[in-house]
Amino acid sequence: MNDHPVLKKLADSHEQKLRAADEKIINCLTAKEKRAELKKEAAERLKQFRNAYKMSQNQLAKQIGYTRAHISAIEKGLDRPSKQMADKIENEFGISANWLLYGTAA
Repeated sequence: MNDHPVLKKLADSHEQKLRAADEKIINCLTAKEKRAELKKEAAERLKQFRNAYKMSQNQLAKQIGYTRAHISAIEKGLDRPSKQMADKIENEFGISANWLLYGTAA
């Protein structure tokens, strides 16, 4: 590359902007992957709970005031349980809302 100071400065600036753009893309993908993983984990915990109580998706949906389609979407990892849904499950069944949402006891 040409050693001209102005060209070098422009090249360095361009390289920094490319690195910053790459980092933004990586962070965005990482956040998207994390959200997908949270959905997947919550789906598994909802299935575990429902199966332990020997309930169909329809039975659970009716008991907590949601649709079977919504329960199905969560269990497929397409959606996550809301805090309100988790609170309803906790109130109805004694299953920790934090465990359902985050896999933690508190």
